[in-house]
Amino acid sequence: MNQDGTAKLFYNNDNEAINHMLKNGSNWERRPLSDVLDLIDRSLTAQKNETIRSLYGGGELQLISPFVPIWSSKSQSERAQIIRDYYAYQLPIRQPTTDFNIPATAERKPGKKSIRETTSTIRSSRNRKKGL
Repeated sequence: MNQDGTAKLFYNNDNEAINHMLKNGSNWERRPLSDVLDLIDRSLTAQKNETIRSLYGGGELQLISPFVPIWSSKSQSERAQIIRDYYAYQLPIRQPTTDFNIPATAERKPGKKSIRETTSTIRSSRNRKKGL
């Protein structure tokens, strides 16, 4: 907690932190993609475990005050179910799409009837006097 009672927020450069974790995990050497994926998987598991520890007041993370009473009011079986659901969560499978619903006229300038048609810009009389 900060001195004014607000939650202590933690900011970092996530990209550099992940990069550092990958380099340390690979001993700063090139690794096959499967090894990199294993490193990422281990890191995710460690982060999940650290999150669960914070619910019980341990580890490096801390549950912030608005959520402490909510978690405290849960029974042991409710807490166990929440943790099971948390570990069982799977990201939805994304399907590649080729239908972007882009109209055929999207690549044309306004007023053009075909792609090959040329357009001319009408200059104002002021621009013609300046030689533009």
